Amino acid sequence: MKTQLRMLRGDITTADADAIVKGANNDLVLGGGVAGAIRRVAGPAVQEECFKIGTIPLGTAAVTSGGQLKAQWIIHAAINPLGLWADAKSVRSATRAVLKKAEEKKVRRLAFPAIGTGAGALPVERCADILIEEVTKHCANDQTSLEEVIFVLYDEKPFAIFEERFKQKVLGEPPTPEAGSSPSAASEPAPPPAAPSGGPAAPPGPRPEANGPGPANAGP
Repeated sequence: MKTQLRMLRGDITTADADAIVKGANNDLVLGGGVAGAIRRVAGPAVQEECFKIGTIPLGTAAVTSGGQLKAQWIIHAAINPLGLWADAKSVRSATRAVLKKAEEKKVRRLAFPAIGTGAGALPVERCADILIEEVTKHCANDQTSLEEVIFVLYDEKPFAIFEERFKQKVLGEPPTPEAGSSPSAASEPAPPPAAPSGGPAAPPGPRPEANGPGPANAGP
């Protein structure tokens, strides 16, 4: 695959890209979060262009100018109805539509935020899987104008979650063990209690199961 995929922690409004992607409601009303940041930097002309386009079907995409952004284009991915959550099906379909629009505009460098997360309530892990899978599939045959796709996230925790998926799916690295986990320690049963001084040894009780019920495992 000739297209380079990479991660960037930062502000997508300043991304060095020909086009940036924005998660959108299908009425193309620019709200808060990433969309709000883009609206503030790009200026009111972008919302005016969106009003002219009007409502589009869920799972599709529309293109406007970048307004005052460094990027020439904004590709709006319609992932949820106004005021409602996003779902994985719409995010996947909209991602495919975004990539098609990028080809139509001969985009060479494309910046993607974690569309559908945040107010859309899609888990970051699910978003990462969808975006990476669809971008990789689209660019696999090298018949694409895309030379680089950048996944841009601003906040530390979502970036770390997305980056972990990126390392596994793109770089082929094994999953990072959870902090504080110790499989060897978890599999070792506790020793029997020591005998009182001068008394007989306490008989061993039943061996505890490594993953048996208890306070640490209680709950759904």
